[in-house]
Amino acid sequence: MNTITVYSSSNKERTLLKNLLSTMNIKFTVDLSKDDTRMSKSEYFAMLEQSIQQEKDGKVVEYTPQLEKQLFGNII
Repeated sequence: MNTITVYSSSNKERTLLKNLLSTMNIKFTVDLSKDDTRMSKSEYFAMLEQSIQQEKDGKVVEYTPQLEKQLFGNII
């Protein structure tokens, strides 16, 4: 087994990495003593509002098979 250590600097990065690894069925552990990925209720709603505003402003990317191949190649 190979070990890779990753340090993230934001909740967004940690959440992305955890979701990606889970989707790829890669076993991983998170050091719970340093895991602060939980958002407060106000942070969660602020994130939703920001996402809604980005969509209204047209700042979205359509997830297409071409984009998937560009991002992930042959991994998935």
